[in-house]
Amino acid sequence: MTGIGIATALTTFLITCIVLCKRYNLQFWKLFYRLPGSMILIYLLGSYTHFALNKSIVPTTISDIMTILSPYWYNFHFIGIIIGITIAFRLFLRKTKRIENRKLYIDVLFFCSIAALIPLWIFLLLWDDFIGRVTSSSRWVQALHPDSTLNKFSGVYPIGLFLSIGATIVGLFTRIRRKISKKNGLWLWGFALLIFVMNSIFIYQQYPRYGVVSIGNIVLDIKQYISLIIILLCIYTYDQRDNE
Repeated sequence: MTGIGIATALTTFLITCIVLCKRYNLQFWKLFYRLPGSMILIYLLGSYTHFALNKSIVPTTISDIMTILSPYWYNFHFIGIIIGITIAFRLFLRKTKRIENRKLYIDVLFFCSIAALIPLWIFLLLWDDFIGRVTSSSRWVQALHPDSTLNKFSGVYPIGLFLSIGATIVGLFTRIRRKISKKNGLWLWGFALLIFVMNSIFIYQQYPRYGVVSIGNIVLDIKQYISLIIILLCIYTYDQRDNE
């Protein structure tokens, strides 16, 4: 399910990019040619971050390097992935000289990301990569497959479904706001809101936490800290673009 979900998300991203680039008279191939390099960057940072948090900062053996390079069991950390996306995003925008095109590309990339995330989270829900906290409320799911890790629990929050719904709501909200304001590049606020919504849902996820801070019943960790920095970066970049 995870592999199918990633392939479906990537396909959705590319198809949406083609449609929107054609609508806004942008060069799809300019974005497409940079996609492989961006994917490698995101892959390596996501894999390395997982390795660094769980083993050591510096890989010292061939086995360590192979662990980082291998996709086996999808050992990636959200922080590495989101940092990789942020770096790839900013590098792409720097290569776009015309300011109005830069704002349009921001809008296109955001909507493509929303379109890709909706099916991705659904597929991740169908396997064991994102397992929610145990709950006895009415909002719970159980395993469909006898080998699933979910069989250890009576019921867990359907984190993948919540993330998919959250991405849909953020996309619709930002689209409505863009139509009202009639401004391009507004989707940077959408990225900030999307990251905030995802991290609010991640609080109900079961995963190894690092640098934990508890505020009542809410437990924050490195995911929330780094995400907050990227949210502020999105808002700062939007303010800079708005003044250009």
